Amino acid sequence: LAAIAGTPARTRGLSYGPDPHWYPAASGLGRGVVAAGNTKRDLETFARAAALTEVPTTIVCPKWFEPRAPAGPQTRLISFDEGGQLTHLGLVELYAEARALAIPLHVRWPWSMNGLQGIADAMGMGKPMIVTRNPWLDIDVEKLGIGLWVDPGDVEGWRRAIEYLDAEPEIALEMGRRARALVDDGSRSTAAFAGQLMETFDAVLAARG
Repeated sequence: LAAIAGTPARTRGLSYGPDPHWYPAASGLGRGVVAAGNTKRDLETFARAAALTEVPTTIVCPKWFEPRAPAGPQTRLISFDEGGQLTHLGLVELYAEARALAIPLHVRWPWSMNGLQGIADAMGMGKPMIVTRNPWLDIDVEKLGIGLWVDPGDVEGWRRAIEYLDAEPEIALEMGRRARALVDDGSRSTAAFAGQLMETFDAVLAARG
């Protein structure tokens, strides 16, 4: 982005986050892990890892994107036909029941920020998250204490992360609290994002006189 803008001084990162009104605050500890989506989602790796655990897991995706890996006895698959979808409210209900949200990603060219909305959902729900490490995401879930990174394609890493949050409910609960706090204090929210965007527009207009 700095190269496109010309110089690093002309580049600014904006803090993206969810609208808190769309999510119930502090929805509790829950049990299990939910992975939802299809865009650059590595559901194969997640399904293989989940099958190695005794932790309840749920995968939500279109039928054409169902993972080919054999599902474990604790894995529930919710899929829908082309043109169908699970509503936002339906996803929120699933998220509310879960211990953590999973965001497994294919991290490869063309690079992208896929997974950012999943992180926003986890923050809005006050849930810890497990995320495939993606250098294009500008939020460090481990540094902020709101989740765990897993390397791309790392089945064993996913297994360990799933079992860790299942075995450490107090740590999972605290991660979720920190995640929601980022939304409530304005660090990461749609209002903060919109405000920073307007500041950028105002600065550009002022510079042009």
